Amino acid sequence: MRMSPRLLSSLLSALVLLGLGSPVLAEAEEWRVQAADRVEVVADFEAAPGVTSGPIVVLLHQGGGDARGEYASHQERLHRLGYSTLSVDLRRGGSDRFGSENRTVAGLPDGAEYDYCDPLLDIEAILAELGTRQPNRPIVLWGSSFSAALAVITASRHPSQVSAVLAFSPASGPPMGACQPDPYLSQLTRPWLIARPSRELQLPSAARQWRAAQAAGAWTLTGNGPHGSSLLVEERGGTDSQALWQQVNRFLFAAAPPASRRIEIESSTWRLVGDYQTTGNPEPQAAVLLLHSAASRRDRFEPLARALAAQGIASLRLDLRGHGESINQGRFDPSRLPETRHTIVDAPEDVAAALAWLRARSDVDPHRIGVLGSSYSGESMAVAARQGAAARAYVALSPGSFSDESIAWIDSSDTEWWFVRSSREPPFFDDLFAAIEAGSERAEVEQLETHGHGDRLLTTTPRLEPEIVEWFAWFLRESSN
Repeated sequence: MRMSPRLLSSLLSALVLLGLGSPVLAEAEEWRVQAADRVEVVADFEAAPGVTSGPIVVLLHQGGGDARGEYASHQERLHRLGYSTLSVDLRRGGSDRFGSENRTVAGLPDGAEYDYCDPLLDIEAILAELGTRQPNRPIVLWGSSFSAALAVITASRHPSQVSAVLAFSPASGPPMGACQPDPYLSQLTRPWLIARPSRELQLPSAARQWRAAQAAGAWTLTGNGPHGSSLLVEERGGTDSQALWQQVNRFLFAAAPPASRRIEIESSTWRLVGDYQTTGNPEPQAAVLLLHSAASRRDRFEPLARALAAQGIASLRLDLRGHGESINQGRFDPSRLPETRHTIVDAPEDVAAALAWLRARSDVDPHRIGVLGSSYSGESMAVAARQGAAARAYVALSPGSFSDESIAWIDSSDTEWWFVRSSREPPFFDDLFAAIEAGSERAEVEQLETHGHGDRLLTTTPRLEPEIVEWFAWFLRESSN
């Protein structure tokens, strides 16, 4: 199938965009925060590239170490997920276990000694500083060994300041003195995850703590690997690290969903604005392009994007030309339809440009891309497909302008289609959906006994969102190529 020169131009221009190519590395901003006893705590704040809102993961190291060293590989993954991080050097640590310096310990007076409970003051000071510098952002505490115990205690004492906790090998017993975590397990009101290497669960104290965590409703995670957060690092012996990271991702998305990345794509003379929702998996994966109805915008798809990500499917929700933030050349106005109709008619160029953007990403499998179109964008995605920019699977919500040419194309292509409408659409939908059923053997057609049109069906029919996720998960699975 030949591609029109106009769409080819769109595909090429999509490669000249903001944020495409090699991942942008987060730049660290050093924070120096004074604890209540005047100890200066040093931390590094790193915003995930393109993210200015959403959760911040506070990374707390194990004994004899520092946060930058212990969490170097963790941070890279978290930033890909869309989580900003604050790596904190606690006053208890200081060796070069992970290859870098603990700056808080380096700044302590000679002879200063602290027990494992004293860093609670460091964590409380950090929470207060986050409230000042990054207000109204969810905070996730991630602790390792002794700091995992402190994360549990802090979250139980300050539930309004902490959204979730990850506790890797939380320490207990005599070394922890007055800050034993076990009495606080049942007091946690926020989502939390406890993780340990399977060998540690052979210890009676760890097994008791594990059972108490399960009784308290914690997510549990175990596998082969070293102590603390190094359980997730293959280079340190974490043989189950990849499978464990998938479970960590699921917990994070459920407990504190990440903000998506705002991106821009060039399509002809239009600058299209969208949000890319990653899954955090750097390997090629399935992705779905989400397209709104006329006079709507990409925000309607935020819950669906999170639901797709939780199933390992990335997504790009896009403001098509003349809609939302994509208005550098004008805005679609239904009251001035003759003048602004071109924003509807030329939208297939935007679909082609967006698909090119997705295919150019290293974390997207170009053979496992789906598209969801709403109302007019249902025909837009079909026109783009007919002209050479085809995806693997399509969902069309109330595609009122779907043409005979597009119906005829469906069975001639190796694509899957699901058409959905409400029972209260205008009368012409009856003829349209009858034509789709008559003209295509492979298209699925469904009428919902509800009201609503296009992307509004996601609101009027709550079951539709999980069904869409399930449908894409099936048709975009690896074996479907």
